[in-house]
Amino acid sequence: TTTAIPSFVPRTVHELEQYLLEAPNEDVLTIISRRAIHADPTTRWVPFCILPDAAIARLLCCSLLSITSPSFGPMDAHRVSQVSNKSQHRLWANLRALSLYETSLGDEGLITLLQLPSPALKALSFSNTNCSHHVADFIGRSLVGQDSPFPVPHKLLQQVSTSRHGRNGSFQSLVKVTFEDEPRLGDRGAIELMHMLQYNGTLRHLVLRRCALGTRTAAQVAQFVGISESIRTVNLNGNQIDAAAVLRLLRALGSMGNKGPLRHLHLAGQDPPLNLKSLRDLKLNGIELGLEMDIPAITAAMESADFLRRQLEAEEEAFERVQKSFDMLAQSEAALGRGFRRLAAASFIKQVHL
Repeated sequence: TTTAIPSFVPRTVHELEQYLLEAPNEDVLTIISRRAIHADPTTRWVPFCILPDAAIARLLCCSLLSITSPSFGPMDAHRVSQVSNKSQHRLWANLRALSLYETSLGDEGLITLLQLPSPALKALSFSNTNCSHHVADFIGRSLVGQDSPFPVPHKLLQQVSTSRHGRNGSFQSLVKVTFEDEPRLGDRGAIELMHMLQYNGTLRHLVLRRCALGTRTAAQVAQFVGISESIRTVNLNGNQIDAAAVLRLLRALGSMGNKGPLRHLHLAGQDPPLNLKSLRDLKLNGIELGLEMDIPAITAAMESADFLRRQLEAEEEAFERVQKSFDMLAQSEAALGRGFRRLAAASFIKQVHL
């Protein structure tokens, strides 16, 4: 399925290049998915790799590519690579964002796509692709030296150049990398990636959500954010980082003061979850270190406690009002009783004197 904004849909690489040149803020989206086919009984599914070159080239006439088909595997990636090569990589060169979700590509297929020249690529996203540390390592090696704030050691350059899968030196525009629900990535993949990123000055946002990361990654992040001159956001939500490791991260950030571009560090939803006491202590430590702490669990707990306090106060006020009503009623009954007694006494006296 291919859609575009506005209604014009480029059908050739020349039309795509012209369109993006005239409308640089617009994008053309291609989605490779089986969902639309499942919803249409008149359409028959066929393997992507058997499509003719012209059909694949037509799909690659886009600036945003999203692949969500579970059957899309390494052979399909090789077909994309073949068609891109025949266009002298003009098709892939226009790609600004690549999103891969629940495919069967594996490390081999993913690296096949990542090896294609991508000078315009700004965002990479992997979710439920079952990728390992090899993919993170390839991305890291490809980003080494891109606007690096430090001289790249000669030994590292040799290591990057002679590695099994090589590197893609065209990632000069990449500003965001996302790994989500990738438990095989683990500490090894995250650490390898951040070790390389210290020699990169283009990446601004790194998302590693639910990737089975622990204290080793937290230690590497503490070191990485202290020397990076480009990273603005690090998201480590949903991992396995304990309270002690979080505190070390807070201290690393606090020691930076206003130095460095980092503005947001996300650490919510760790497994096992941090209890309210740990969260409270972390918030107090963060405030002392000059950090702005946003902890919804504490906010919710405070709001719940405040709500309960207000509810209790309201109940106490209601009880006091009821008690006062009972007291007034008792006083009224007492007064009424005295009145009846006086009335009875007066009647008796009257009765005596008639």
